[in-house]
Amino acid sequence: MTARTHGGAEGERLLVRTEDGGLFDAVTRRPVTLEGLARDVRCGRRFRVREGESGSECTYQVLAQVLLSALAPAVPGGIRAVGGTSGTVEPLFGGDGDGSPPLRNG
Repeated sequence: MTARTHGGAEGERLLVRTEDGGLFDAVTRRPVTLEGLARDVRCGRRFRVREGESGSECTYQVLAQVLLSALAPAVPGGIRAVGGTSGTVEPLFGGDGDGSPPLRNG
């Protein structure tokens, strides 16, 4: 069975990342979650992501988010995504290695 083509190579899904970091499928115009994208990656489905405003390539940043969201629960003291799908990450513990939470401004 061959996945449908979404504007790219055979079976490649074309996604757009909005200014607030949300993702949606450029063909179906439906929202895409990181969990759904992780399932696609596990099945070997390829995807390409463009910024909605500029059209610039951001596939690798979104792939990093997918990997972080999939791996974070399995890595004690690892890193977590901040602000949903914004692409910002921070350590779960302070950088000095004492196990304290990271300091936040404000």
